[in-house]
Amino acid sequence: MNNIYRDFEDILKLKNSEGLIIDCIDPDDLSSILDFMLECGVITDKNCFETAIYFTHNDIKRVLLLFDDIKDKTKVLINKMAIWKLQYHPLLNGIWLSDFISNNSNDVEDWQYDEDQIPIVIL
Repeated sequence: MNNIYRDFEDILKLKNSEGLIIDCIDPDDLSSILDFMLECGVITDKNCFETAIYFTHNDIKRVLLLFDDIKDKTKVLINKMAIWKLQYHPLLNGIWLSDFISNNSNDVEDWQYDEDQIPIVIL
């Protein structure tokens, strides 16, 4: 696996991508996390991700595993990963890349909406 180190601002530029961000100190931590994902049936091959992108945000070291970068899409079970992410959130602080960008973007365009497109729900 290629280990790449990027700035937080570089992560926010990945608006057209999706992936999983988890708290992770270094490649040894990631190896243990991938072992855990393999054990839980979330991935079927520990080497399914080609690149790990490390960055720091609010003094917390994190790693991004991009879904665009998966060698063999059949080796990652996204539906199981979604449940796994929720189940182990208190331990790993997992978040989808798109949610992370939305939560941390200062871009006003991300927060604008057209009032005509808001659904009206009548109870």
